[in-house]
Amino acid sequence: MYRIAFAGYATVDIIENKRYFGGSAGTMSINATHLGIRSFLISILSNDAFGQWYKQKLARTEVDTSFCIDALHLPTCIIQNPYGKGSERIWSDNGANNSIGKLKINTAIVNKFDGIFVVNSHPDLGEKIAKFSKRT
Repeated sequence: MYRIAFAGYATVDIIENKRYFGGSAGTMSINATHLGIRSFLISILSNDAFGQWYKQKLARTEVDTSFCIDALHLPTCIIQNPYGKGSERIWSDNGANNSIGKLKINTAIVNKFDGIFVVNSHPDLGEKIAKFSKRT
């Protein structure tokens, strides 16, 4: 079984006052489990209501979150006019970006996976992963 990590944001998208599972890394990690891939998420989660809801969705599909750390709040993306052209998105990291530097990334962690997808990520996270990767 392939071991793939997805590094990037885990967010709650809010459309018409309803919450949806968002963030490319989180979404791709769940989709990968449906393809029979052992999926890992490298991200910032939280223990607030949004974070607990998000973690439950990840747990149901057995996404491994052992490489995630907690921040006070999960980032949100409020999507206005989702059905029109040029939908406006209001992004708030809710202070989560302050925790990016606390994510533990090193050569041993990076090279334990068959692949790592860095998607919709804070640039510092992508740079950390590239720095410790032995692959070209």
